[in-house]
Amino acid sequence: MAVVQYDGTDYEGFQVQRDRPSIQGALEDALERVTQERIRLIGAGRTDAGVHARAQVVSFQAGWQHAPAALMQALNANLPPAIALQSLSVAGDAFDARRSAKSRTYRYSINNQAARAPLRDRYAWHVSAALDERAMHQALQVFVGKHDFIALGNPPRQGKSSVREIFGARCWREVDWVIVELTANAFLHGMVRRIVGALVRAGLGNLSAQDCEQLLAARDKNLVKWKAAPQGLCLWSVEY
Repeated sequence: MAVVQYDGTDYEGFQVQRDRPSIQGALEDALERVTQERIRLIGAGRTDAGVHARAQVVSFQAGWQHAPAALMQALNANLPPAIALQSLSVAGDAFDARRSAKSRTYRYSINNQAARAPLRDRYAWHVSAALDERAMHQALQVFVGKHDFIALGNPPRQGKSSVREIFGARCWREVDWVIVELTANAFLHGMVRRIVGALVRAGLGNLSAQDCEQLLAARDKNLVKWKAAPQGLCLWSVEY
């Protein structure tokens, strides 16, 4: 297993796609160059286009006969600058980066200063109007627990369950930054960004916690029209 960090700005998400750059594709290409094998790897989370990861976990099987440290060094030498392994170790045969994960934590960063900040905004959503982070935190608690999140995202395959459990969630301010953090057993496609989009409306005074409850209960995608920008989202950690 390996822990991977990446800047997803120039990639169409984690999952490999035909004729489009992906994180998985870049990792598999590097593995092939180093091991001379075509290896399909598994990621703990399928991050969207433009989304980043501080600690994505991937698993794969390779006929590598040398130390893991040597493989990590070789892979990092063959990966593009936006992607780098942070650690690599041998896992048990039953380990699967996605199925073995107990929870995943995402952080979303909002730059809440009045002016745009080019050195920040590659990794944050710029919202110039002042946000009430306490109201955002209160609204966020509505989503904690086991719910059907179909109004806020899509399951990985049609017909699969859209029920997920959020174990904990918080929103806080650090000077001009407003940060949202969610930990869940898994997330639907687009779920975190839609939750943050709703929270920003709550922070602007246009949506209440009760409104969020009603949106969740309605299970109607047409009612949730807000989706936060991808660059503010980062897969922060995966727990096993």
